[in-house]
Amino acid sequence: MKSILNIALSTALTSAFITCSMQGIAGNPERSGQAGASQLLINPYGRSAGQAGANTARAKGLEAQYMNVAGLAFTKKTELMFMRTSWLVGTGININAFGFS
Repeated sequence: MKSILNIALSTALTSAFITCSMQGIAGNPERSGQAGASQLLINPYGRSAGQAGANTARAKGLEAQYMNVAGLAFTKKTELMFMRTSWLVGTGININAFGFS
């Protein structure tokens, strides 16, 4: 009886150590990298880009769609925006953005 208890205890401890030492993996490998390159998202709205995300929680209206999507709920009336931003001025790259809320 004592040997069966010792075997069961040693098996339980061994399996607990093996389980704890395994590396946790979340998600599946087919979807790896789908949220990558988030550093390439460029804020086309001049007023909120000038804040550099410092006032994210209080952004309201259509410009809030880049920093805080919940800020769209505070749109007073229908807003229509067209922005043209010069990005890396020496290269001649321009960003055009259109928004409607």
